[in-house]
This record gives sequence, C-alpha cells and structure tokens, in this order.
Amino acid sequence: MSPREREVAVLLAQGLLYKQIADRLGCSERTVKFHKARIAEKLGVKTSVEIALKLSALA
Repeated sequence: MSPREREVAVLLAQGLLYKQIADRLGCSERTVKFHKARIAEKLGVKTSVEIALKLSALA
C-alpha cells in the first residue's frame, strides 16, 4: 500500500466519510473513492468496515 493509501485506510477505519477524508487530505471525494477501491483490492475485501477489520488484524 502506498503512503497515501495508508492515510486513507486509517481515516476510513476511523469512520470518516469520503468528504471528510477529502477535506482533511486536500483532495477530491473521487480520489478518496479511487484509493478506497485500490486498498480494498489489495487487501482482498470490499467494504470500509472490512478494511478497518483487516487493518486492526495487521496491527
């Protein structure tokens, strides 16, 4: 995972909405959605909840 994808994954795991993440990182919601899709693909999951669970298992 790229450093930016890790940032997005952590914020998703915290329960932030795409808009909140986009505002915090200074990018568009579309970019956040793109990163989320790449993260999910790399982790072999589909949802933000599954990303959060996978991250907690890796920690």
